[in-house]
Amino acid sequence: MKKPHVHSNEPTAKPDGCAADSRQALPSARRTLNVETSEAARFARLFLLCLTLTAAGCSTFDRDWKLFAGITPAPGSVEGRWEGRWKSDHNGHNGKLRCVMLRTGTNTYTAKFHAKYQGILSFGYTVPLEMREESGRFQFTGHADLGALAGGLYTYEGHATTTNFFSTYRCPSDWGTFRLERPKR
Repeated sequence: MKKPHVHSNEPTAKPDGCAADSRQALPSARRTLNVETSEAARFARLFLLCLTLTAAGCSTFDRDWKLFAGITPAPGSVEGRWEGRWKSDHNGHNGKLRCVMLRTGTNTYTAKFHAKYQGILSFGYTVPLEMREESGRFQFTGHADLGALAGGLYTYEGHATTTNFFSTYRCPSDWGTFRLERPKR
């Protein structure tokens, strides 16, 4: 037996209790949800990548920091451990800063920095430096690309003695200073 066809202005009910008209809105809602979910997923992946890189850099830095703890720097040398603070002259941000300096050639050094921001976040990176000594004072320049998220290409200029280290830094979005000295301990 054939059922009669009923015409109505009311939405037709579906087996799951949704009206037919509301089902038409679901694809756009799903697209919005997928976009929000994919953005959240991208942020989560980026956060985990940064956390992993920071942890890996931190463990390498900590190993080097401990290695140089028992080594007295050679007289007239800037190699070894340094600690102090960094400060942005652009926005006032600042934090603790440690550095391990390694001589890599006649006039070349590698500065391994480990910076803290707001006492929670930390970031480690390495900067190759060209140094020349003049009367017990070392003048240096260097640059390092820290990636787009960290500000891009940074340039460094400064001077150091066997007890004090001062450097300016500059990138397209920030500039400031590093002030370091030999650790007391």
